[in-house]
Amino acid sequence: MCELLFFAMIIRRIIAAFFVFLFIAISLPTFLVYALSKTYFSPSFYTGPVVDGSYDFFVNAVSIHIYQADPTLQGHFKLVDVKKEVQNVFKIDILRKLTGDFGQEMASLKEKPDVPVAISLKVFQDSLLTVTHNLAYKLFQSLPVCKVDQLPEVNAEGIPTCVPKGLDYANISAPISKQFEKTVYAFLPQQVQIDLSSAKSKNQAFYYMFLWIDRLKVYLLFALIALVFFVALIIYYPISLMLRFESVAFIVSGILGFLSSFLLQSLIPVIFSSYKDGGSNIFQAFGNSEDFGRYLEYVFSFLTTEIRKISFIFLILGAFLFFIQFVLKRQKKY
Repeated sequence: MCELLFFAMIIRRIIAAFFVFLFIAISLPTFLVYALSKTYFSPSFYTGPVVDGSYDFFVNAVSIHIYQADPTLQGHFKLVDVKKEVQNVFKIDILRKLTGDFGQEMASLKEKPDVPVAISLKVFQDSLLTVTHNLAYKLFQSLPVCKVDQLPEVNAEGIPTCVPKGLDYANISAPISKQFEKTVYAFLPQQVQIDLSSAKSKNQAFYYMFLWIDRLKVYLLFALIALVFFVALIIYYPISLMLRFESVAFIVSGILGFLSSFLLQSLIPVIFSSYKDGGSNIFQAFGNSEDFGRYLEYVFSFLTTEIRKISFIFLILGAFLFFIQFVLKRQKKY
């Protein structure tokens, strides 16, 4: 009889250990899905702290792109002048409005993923057009006034060597403004359309991830709760042993979650370097590639932070269960 009970306890421990292993294996994708749903797939993420950290990057990237795309700007201004003008016009509130609109469209896509949405960039475009007009006016002001017997000559860029006295600003600056405007129109459209149904054929994983992210998070959390229940059901006695199994499940999951978050964070510089060293031009539209690499690390840090948060919760729960198990075992001993 004793041998039968001992054998039954061994079987129960093996089954419980298997469920603990399943718990740990499922917890890692749960952490990732939970973090994704709280960050990139959450509309509120795009109106949160990420906006403040993105402003300087966008100002630098836009300034560099406009400056490098127009030889006239390079001939009459420094990059710092263009950046200062962009900062004066393109305020952080404009970026917050753009990211807020993007978040609203994200919410619409979650409800109806097969319906394309259009994100308006007109406010951004109008801001850059204002920047070009201001720069054209400053260029006009920098031109000398023609002498009494001097006639202005126009160079290849359409800029006169001097401005006749009394000539209206619009007559001189209009061609310059038009030239600067072309740079903006070539760089930035009025709106961007997102069509997940067309992207479905190219990347089905992204489409279904977008469609199921919130429900998948709930399913995975319920799966973890069910596994905890099964462990408790199998190792119902002694209670201290059941608590030990469950504390191990939570503690190991939390530790692996922390380690995986640091591993994911370390992968971003590696991926970025591989693209850059391979000669890819994917980063050219973002100005300085090093700035873009640092910005990617910044944006990705929100994901890894969420993974660490839920990992820390699991560690606390595991430590709490382990403490209760220790107290119960000590009481039984004495």
